[in-house]
Amino acid sequence: MIDPRDIKVWFPETERGKVDHERSASFLSYCQKKKPKGAFADRRDFTGETLRPWLGNIMVLELDREREDFRYRLYGSEIAARSGFDMTGKWVSDFRSEIGDVFHSQYRKAVHEKRLIVSRNPYLHSRAPCDWERIICPVASGEQVQLVVANHMVELTGQLRELRLARGQVASGRG
Repeated sequence: MIDPRDIKVWFPETERGKVDHERSASFLSYCQKKKPKGAFADRRDFTGETLRPWLGNIMVLELDREREDFRYRLYGSEIAARSGFDMTGKWVSDFRSEIGDVFHSQYRKAVHEKRLIVSRNPYLHSRAPCDWERIICPVASGEQVQLVVANHMVELTGQLRELRLARGQVASGRG
């Protein structure tokens, strides 16, 4: 179970913040160059070629307006390898944990408010103390709305690592 205090969110178009993973930083910079404030980025700026530097850590989700849900069209190979599952072709609502609700809420906000979101949450599926750092960019081509999300694992160090390890031991009955 995730402690809501462990989920950090900020909006780079209106707030100052910091990302920790260097590839998150480069993807965020790319998005800020391509996405106008208050509008969708043009999907043509997010092709396989332009996304190449981040490809194993990219997810592409497509909005289904009738379902009010998002289908994973691409689930990066690095994400699948580290998480142990592949969500390609599945819906965000298929997540069977509270993190699915968190993702769904963030994705809806990104689309409805047409804003970039940086989110960092603990990794539920690993015993290692790490977080996922996600850059969520809403894009569109005509009526088709998608999200391009860079998702990078950040290993924890120092006091935060120790706190997460201690919390994990208590939660699993090892403490």
